[in-house]
Amino acid sequence: LLAMENGYPIEFVLNQIGKTLNRFYEKQNITSSSTSTNLNKNADKVPKNEQLFIDLPFV
Repeated sequence: LLAMENGYPIEFVLNQIGKTLNRFYEKQNITSSSTSTNLNKNADKVPKNEQLFIDLPFV
C-alpha cells in the first residue's frame, strides 16, 4: 500500500477514509432531504393552470 510506503500506519489511513466517507454521506443526506422538502413546498404553490413540458427522446 502507498500509505505504508509513506510511513503511515494502516489503521490511521482506514480511520481517515471512514471519517471522510461519513462526512460525505451526511452531507448527501442533508442535501437530499432539504431538496425534497423544498420541492414539496413549491408543489403546493404551483397554480393549477401552469403547463409542464417534458422532453421525450426521439425513437
